[in-house]
Amino acid sequence: MQDLAEAVHLSQSALSRVVARLEADGLVTRAMCAEDRRGIFACLTDAGRERYAAARPAHRAVLAAALET
Repeated sequence: MQDLAEAVHLSQSALSRVVARLEADGLVTRAMCAEDRRGIFACLTDAGRERYAAARPAHRAVLAAALET
């Protein structure tokens, strides 16, 4: 979760709230890190992967259009 927070430029608490909402929607699960019990992974569920695949073309098109200017 810490690496994810840095990658998306959110505070740890803000990311935790986002992941909680995604978890409530069944799009991610949280899992403990086996090597370091302090670490938590956010893992996409099958439903999360399907949602990502469905949103990806539109997301890429919007980014491409925004970066053309």
